[in-house]
Amino acid sequence: LWESGHCSVKFFLRNEHYKAAVSNGLRVHSVQGDIYISPDALQAYDSTSEMIQHDDDDLDWVIVALKSSSLTSIPDLILPILSPNTRVLVIMNGMIEEDLIGSLKQATGQVDDDDDDDDSPLQCCKALYGGMALICSNRVQPAVVDHTYFGLLSAGVASTNSANMNEDKEAFFDLFDPTIVDVQFESSLLRGRWKKMIWNLPFNGISVAMGGISVDKIVN
Repeated sequence: LWESGHCSVKFFLRNEHYKAAVSNGLRVHSVQGDIYISPDALQAYDSTSEMIQHDDDDLDWVIVALKSSSLTSIPDLILPILSPNTRVLVIMNGMIEEDLIGSLKQATGQVDDDDDDDDSPLQCCKALYGGMALICSNRVQPAVVDHTYFGLLSAGVASTNSANMNEDKEAFFDLFDPTIVDVQFESSLLRGRWKKMIWNLPFNGISVAMGGISVDKIVN
């Protein structure tokens, strides 16, 4: 998205990754061509609330790329930067509805702890997408990413305030159309999750059985 130049991209980075990025920039070693964002060009923040300085700075998209082990941290991170017009893409194997949507509703007072059956759309954003990435990348050191396989990024809608799903589908394609990222829209998030697991589970099992070897060694 940053490389395409068609939108302003702000990065939230944590801990040593933020410190390294503001000092040395953000570097991606990729099979599709390396990317380097210098410290001067990098819009890096260690607090999400600092991303929005004025009332007219509403973000069109928020992309969450945390590991699923950080799921409980997401509401506090993204709620300060959401608006009714913001779309959220959570690239976490699509497994977000029950846990993340419920916690966002509770954090905003949309439901209480005793209201577990509420299926109304989130009021804190325009739409929430579950993303599945068939892409192999590893963070090899602070602010340095090694990208070894260029696969598909797919997404399906988990919650929406749009009039119909075509609006959400078009918005997703419009975001990535100027980029080299290969994307696919899943009309069924459940089906998208299943396809991701079929792709992912063999790697997980072999990696654990072989003591934590990396994906490139498994493929070879």
